[in-house]
Amino acid sequence: MRAQLPVWYRLVDADGEPHANTDATRAFVSETAIVDDLKTAVWDKNQKIIDGVAGQLKVYSNKEDIGDRTKVLEADAPLKGMGEEEDTSLLVVVPDSPASKEDIRDQAKSLKPSALVLDQGVSEDAPLLVVVPAPSGSLHSISLQSMDVNVKWNPRHKSVRLYALTTGK
Repeated sequence: MRAQLPVWYRLVDADGEPHANTDATRAFVSETAIVDDLKTAVWDKNQKIIDGVAGQLKVYSNKEDIGDRTKVLEADAPLKGMGEEEDTSLLVVVPDSPASKEDIRDQAKSLKPSALVLDQGVSEDAPLLVVVPAPSGSLHSISLQSMDVNVKWNPRHKSVRLYALTTGK
């Protein structure tokens, strides 16, 4: 039987914060394991709280690197010497859960009826950003002087962030 290598890791979101209130834990992989093997072990151990598939997991060696695609550990990188202790846990970024219409509706209802218009001022073609929740919290698209406004869901922050205002035809 092959010796097993314990590798400490933490499940985190795209901002490096703990995913689903998890703490650091270990996965046991072979001594010759690579990052791709860790992703499979992590997914197998946590599939009840991770959406997607193992291939969507991103592994980083520290929080400062999260979000920098050039710092993602390569799938074929050897794990030996990584995540040997809890303080040096590898960070496994899990994919965002897809938002449901109910999630979007609930977020919109929590907004106060108001309007925020942000002119990015870059050029005449730059879009304006508008938040105009209806008092009822409904998510109806609106038009304003041949401008169309649509709800945009921000999966990274799991919230309704804005309506996008674009010129209509």
